[in-house]
Parts: sequence; structure tokens; C-alpha cells
Amino acid sequence: MNLLIYTDLHISNSSLEECKSILDEILILCDKHSINKVISAGDNFDTINPNSECLDLFSNFVKKLNRPIIILAANSHESTSIENSVLNHFGILHDKVEIVKEYIDENKLYVGHFIVQQSKNNYGGTVNKNELSKYAHVILGHSHDWELIPPNICQLGSSRFVDFGERKDEAKKVTICLNYRSDSERWIFQPISSCIPMVDIVLDNIEPKNAILDPGNETQNLNGAKIAPITPLSSSTKEAIMQISAKLDQLSPKTKVRILFHDFNLWKEYLAISHQYKNKFVIYKEEKKFITNINSQISVAKEQSITIKDYLKKWLEINKVNENISSILLDE
Repeated sequence: MNLLIYTDLHISNSSLEECKSILDEILILCDKHSINKVISAGDNFDTINPNSECLDLFSNFVKKLNRPIIILAANSHESTSIENSVLNHFGILHDKVEIVKEYIDENKLYVGHFIVQQSKNNYGGTVNKNELSKYAHVILGHSHDWELIPPNICQLGSSRFVDFGERKDEAKKVTICLNYRSDSERWIFQPISSCIPMVDIVLDNIEPKNAILDPGNETQNLNGAKIAPITPLSSSTKEAIMQISAKLDQLSPKTKVRILFHDFNLWKEYLAISHQYKNKFVIYKEEKKFITNINSQISVAKEQSITIKDYLKKWLEINKVNENISSILLDE
């Protein structure tokens, strides 16, 4: 018998095209490797009440699959319990679908949807890996990062890049077991080629710095809190803008992009060209890390009972920052 296991597809209305490509690829893999049974380790949907387009997509996949599929009703995105799960409809409509909380094949294979305490991405892990030591192979969903946890556990990871925290994964994978329970049994971690890649734009020549408080260049005190003017645009900042533009121009529109800004001036100058890219990519995000950096620099203001927002507002007024930019910063 040959098995294929996947997990955490997170079908949503905004990802229908990508999810269809991934499910089509799984169908191709099933035919190529003569798969007898598919196991989904949970979170096929991104919500407990998926809309009709999401339901249609997965239902068509099950119909085309036309072979037994075990689906875990995970207590996370798509279910509150195995009894209260939209997945139960698939068990009623498709006679080859079985809905379970966990899949156990004696001491040979365990498939679940949780994170073990020993995982490097332990956000809420409640199960110790030793509790699973009796199984020859353990495949787990829920964590979106692929990870092997010796001696017998694989956190399989999501079937597509859902969040930018996953960008360090080289590829998303399914696992295939050929000749399951035989002397020639072989496990394969198969990369999914139809996933849309996720990219962070990282600058090498701009050191993160504080755009609010620069002790070496103070101009005014606000109840004892020192305030600095905006640093003039430097040649390195100009070069950084050119780097950002060049990298974004080279990327395929079928990319999920996040740009990280540690420097206020860099972000301010980038605004002039940002309109070229906001609608180019599948996902486009900007994160202003310099806002976070401010928090560690304003202890003086806190001691003077000045709120962060008041402190920032005063600084924006002193430096005559553009009204639209000021509004964005204050909202942040």
C-alpha cells in the first residue's frame, strides 16, 4: 500500500487559485505513485465556516481523488470539535471520506494535529514527544514549519506559504510512503512545486537605527525628553531605494512579498515609488520596524509620564513631517 499525507492547506477565498494548483498537484502525485490512501492532517480550510467557493474547490478535489481519504477534524481553524466540523459534510457526501480526530495504525503510524513541546516552534505545544515514542512514525500538522524531531516525529508543515514567518522554509512538502508496512517501505518528503514563493526584501547596507531619538543630535526637550530632527537623506539611502526597486522589478508577479523597513527616512523616500508595486504581487506587505525600535528608546518620556503617542506627535510637529505620513505613523 502507498500513502500520501499533507496538512494545513488553509483554503481561503483569497487563495483559491493557489490552493487549486496544489490540490491538482497532489492528484498528479497520487496517480504517479499509485497512492492507495490519502491522509489530511487538518486545517484544509482557514475558517470554521468556509464559503461556497472554498467548499466547492475541496469537494471537487475529493471527487477527482476517487480513493479513500482520512481527514483530521482539528480543533483549530475549521472545527471546534469532531462533532462540530464542516468536514462532516464530506463524510456524508463522499463514501470514501472518513473524518477522525487522529489517525492511529497500531504502533506503526500516528497522524495528529498539534505541536510537541520539543519543537523549535513550540507555540502552545502540550504533548511531550516521549508520549509518542511507541509509534514507528509520527506525522503532525498544525505547525506551519517543516521540522524533523528525532527519533520518529515529523512536523510536516503547511502545504503552502501562509504567513511570512514561514519564509525560511526552502519548500513546502507532502510525505509519501511507498510499500507501507513491507520490507521495502520507503518514506519520501516531496516538495510541492506549485506553491507561490514568499520573499522578504532585506537590505544589506542600511543598519537599523532609531528615527525618533538620536542622543548625538538633540534639538529640543519635551518635558525632559530629547527630540531629534530627521536625518538628511544619505547616499546609502538612495542606493537602498534603488536596491529595493531593482529586486521588486526582478520578482515574478506570482510572489508574496514583504518589505521590512528599519529606517524612517528609507521608508519615507520609498513612498514615492511604492505605488508601482502595491498591486503587482499576489501579496504585498510593508512592515515598519522602526516603530518597534522606538519603544526601547523612550524611557525618558515614560518617566516623565508622556504617552508614546504624544511624544511621537510632538516630534512630528517639530520636524514638519508630511501630514499623510504623520497620520500613518500615529495609526501605527
